[in-house]
Amino acid sequence: MTCPSAGSTGPGDVVHGDHLAGLRTQTLSVQTSTDGTTYDTVVDSRDYTFDPASGNQVTITLPTMAAARHLRLVFTGNTRWAAALLSELEAYSS
Repeated sequence: MTCPSAGSTGPGDVVHGDHLAGLRTQTLSVQTSTDGTTYDTVVDSRDYTFDPASGNQVTITLPTMAAARHLRLVFTGNTRWAAALLSELEAYSS
């Protein structure tokens, strides 16, 4: 595993996430689908702040909807890195 500085990575580099997962804002929307082909946006794109001081956790509440079998997050921005950072996703149904 290489662990380059944030400014020196290129295609194919493997990067240890500790230096990338600091305080950051990521922009994302949430989409759902019943068939895995056609997706509807159920949470519009907005900024979410991920802060290591609070466990880097963000809660996104989905609107009440019909059953959805597939869940997709669409990341369009990250103030800390040129790609999305996601290490764990939990989804619950009520």
